[in-house]
Amino acid sequence: MNKTKLFLFYLLSIFIFVFGILVIDIILSNTLLKQNHCFNYQEFFYELKKKCKGKYRFKTSFPIAKTYTDINGLRVKNHSVKKDNDKKNIFMFGDSMTYGVGLEYEETFVGIIDDHFKDFNIYNFGLSSYSSIMYLHQLKKILKRNIKPEKIFIFLDLSDLRQDAVEWYYNQDEKAPRLFTNGTYLRETSKDKNFKNKNFKVTRNISSYVNYNLRKLRAEINLSMRDTYKIKRTIQASFTYTEIENLDSKYWSKEIFEKGKNTIIKNLSEFKILAEKHDFQIFLVAYPWFETIEFGQDKFNWSNFLKSLCNSENCKTIDTYPKFIEYKKNNKNWVLDLYFLNDVHFNKNGSNVFAKMIIDEIKDYKK
Repeated sequence: MNKTKLFLFYLLSIFIFVFGILVIDIILSNTLLKQNHCFNYQEFFYELKKKCKGKYRFKTSFPIAKTYTDINGLRVKNHSVKKDNDKKNIFMFGDSMTYGVGLEYEETFVGIIDDHFKDFNIYNFGLSSYSSIMYLHQLKKILKRNIKPEKIFIFLDLSDLRQDAVEWYYNQDEKAPRLFTNGTYLRETSKDKNFKNKNFKVTRNISSYVNYNLRKLRAEINLSMRDTYKIKRTIQASFTYTEIENLDSKYWSKEIFEKGKNTIIKNLSEFKILAEKHDFQIFLVAYPWFETIEFGQDKFNWSNFLKSLCNSENCKTIDTYPKFIEYKKNNKNWVLDLYFLNDVHFNKNGSNVFAKMIIDEIKDYKK
C-alpha cells in the first residue's frame, strides 16, 4: 500500500469513526438522554408544569439538574413528597436563586431549609426571572385555594427592581401578570426546534463540563498567584454602587429605576395587608451578588431599602450582607467558594452557607 492509499485509508477510518460517534450521539440524544423540561412557555407568560419530571440546564456552562414538580407546579425533591395537612406551611418566593438553578433540589438553600424544618410543609414558588409582581400573584392565587402559610419568605433579588419595571406588568383585563414582550417565548421555543440543541447532547455535555472545569482551574490558579479575583460587573446590580446617570442608558434611566422601586413598594404593602388578614409572618431577605460584596451598596443601599419596606410587626427583615462580608474577610477564595464561575448564582457551597444563615435567623421563630 503506497503512502497516498495509506493516507486515504486513515482519513476514511477517522471519518467513519467520527461519523459513527455522531450517529450514536444523535441516537442517545433522542432516546436515553432526551431532556424534557418542566417549563410551560406561553407567549407572554411562563410557569412550571404540574406533576412534571424533567431536566433543566440554566445556561450552557451550568450542570443539568433534575426537576420534579408537584400538583401546584412547584419544584419539589421528588414525586414521593406529599404535603401533610397536619403541618403548618412555609412559602418561599423568589427567582432563579430561590429555584436553585444548576443544583439538585436537596442542594438548594430551599431544599436545605426544607430538610431542616421537617415539621413544616415547604412551598418553593421560585422561578427564573420572576419578580415581586409574580410573587404577589402567586400568593393571592394559592390563598384563594385556602392554602395558608404560617410564614412566608420573600427572597427579593437585586434583579427584581428592573424586572418589575420593564419585564413584568399586571394585566387588569386578564387579572394576571404578563410579560411586556414575547421574546422569552420565541427564544425558548426555538431551542426545541434547533437541530444542534436537540442532538449531540453527549458531545455538548462533555465539552461544557471540560470547558467549565478548565476555566475554574484557571481562575483558581490565577487567584493563587494574586491576592484578588476580578469581579464581573452586571447590568442588574450595578445601581447599588453606581450613580443612575452613569449606568448603561440602554438598560437604565431614572424613570425605570423609580418605576421598579415604586412597584416593589406597592407590592410589599399588599403582602403586609394580606399577612394581617390571614395571620402569617413575612420574612423579607436581603442577600448579595458577588459584586455588591466587592463594591458595596453606597449609591443605593439595598439592605436599608428592604428594611424600610418591612416595618410592621408581621414583617421582619433578614439582612445577610454583613455575614457574607465577614465570609469574604476570612476566605480568600470567597467568590469561587460561594458562586458559580462568572455567575451571580450560589453554587452548592454558597447555597449551604446561605441556608445556614437563614436557619440561624428563623429557628427562634418556630411555633
